[in-house]
Amino acid sequence: MPSRFFAVLSTLLVWLFFDAVGISQTKPNTPGKKTAAPAKPLPVKLPAISLKAPTEPAMKVAPVDRTSRAAAIDAAGKIDAILEKSWKELRTKSQPSLREEQFLRRVYLELGGRIPTYDEASKFLTSRSKDKRPDLIDSLLESPDYVSHFYNYWANVFRLCERPQNNIVLDPYLAYVKEKIADGKVSNAFQQLVRANQYAVRVNKRELKLPHDYAYSDAKPDDIVKPKVLWGSVPSSASKADRREQFAAWVVSREDRQFARNIANRIWKKMMGLGIVEPVDDFKADNKPSNPELLEHLTDEVLRLNFDIRELVRIIANTQTYQKLAMVHDPSATEPYPFAAPVLHRMTAEQIWDSLLILVAYNPWAYQRPTAKEIAAVVDLDLAKVKLDDAEKSAANFESTFFLPKYNRDLQKLCGYKGQLLVRASEIPAPLPLGHFLRQFGQSDREGAFPSCDP
Repeated sequence: MPSRFFAVLSTLLVWLFFDAVGISQTKPNTPGKKTAAPAKPLPVKLPAISLKAPTEPAMKVAPVDRTSRAAAIDAAGKIDAILEKSWKELRTKSQPSLREEQFLRRVYLELGGRIPTYDEASKFLTSRSKDKRPDLIDSLLESPDYVSHFYNYWANVFRLCERPQNNIVLDPYLAYVKEKIADGKVSNAFQQLVRANQYAVRVNKRELKLPHDYAYSDAKPDDIVKPKVLWGSVPSSASKADRREQFAAWVVSREDRQFARNIANRIWKKMMGLGIVEPVDDFKADNKPSNPELLEHLTDEVLRLNFDIRELVRIIANTQTYQKLAMVHDPSATEPYPFAAPVLHRMTAEQIWDSLLILVAYNPWAYQRPTAKEIAAVVDLDLAKVKLDDAEKSAANFESTFFLPKYNRDLQKLCGYKGQLLVRASEIPAPLPLGHFLRQFGQSDREGAFPSCDP
């Protein structure tokens, strides 16, 4: 019932959005058939920038290595083999494969975060190439749409927002995350993200002591507490680093599979709708994976790929299992989900927004958040060396560019329509107020990782 409800609601929203912006949807001409004249659009005025077709790519995205496609498809086949083995053991009936139009919609939503345009759909559906599915997967993985969609995903995971506090400008960090997704060097993401935060971290070298009235038998009052990781040991390469870097090195160490296991499980859920371990952030001894062999194989793949997230997505998208008709899953069921197909799940708020946008705007990339270099040129100051006059000039420059109140007003003038910014969800400053479309349909409030992240 919920899935059917959201499907109907999404359809209604499309028509409501068309009506709101004065655009009518007409069927393409069919040879031998007469078509009705298009309805006269309502007298509305959309931002001019969103109606101009883009003349160049929205951003540079690292190309997918076509020479490694055979290896990716072979790796996908190994995942299918593990799953087919479990289906036999569980006596699970296999789901039918997706028809071409079903695959088209799924892969655009899952890899690009939006539905395809009419031209994109026509090109794929009329193609007779036997490689058109892997071709489409690769082209989406190296598109700005992939960067936008996976930025939304990681921004929710890391709770990223524009201004965690009034005196903290986090935009360069957000731009950094987006640029790393576009680069395809996401393999060291966790360690790099920690390093990117060094400017906001104070390393306290003071030793920690037990309280003077400590009464347990494992130590004495005022004993110095030596830092220790939960299991294993800190890699020798970080033995002389500060405690924060030692911890980060231990988390991403290849000798400890838990981090890779966690990444594998999260990406599997992102693609298939359900994790092998659920909830995805509840790895513990008494919360067993539904398919241990599959989880360990995916962990092997993460390590083999050196944490290349995009390549892991590529492999999963090329599996026969991913390309099967989705199944309804009862989250309260006691039996493990067999993964005979992806779990049927509703679109995210960002997918709905970006899909509606693609229907009304010729250029959904009319605006992009500034890069880290662009922001640094305005806000980066060496307070130990800068003169007062220069600091005041920099402050004035900041107030006229990235200072949030004026920044938002300028965005509304550029690409706003009735209070809404007609740009991709990844480019809209977050978090948004509760009444916004995206928040109403479930966008994260992104609270938790940073203090004072309220709208």
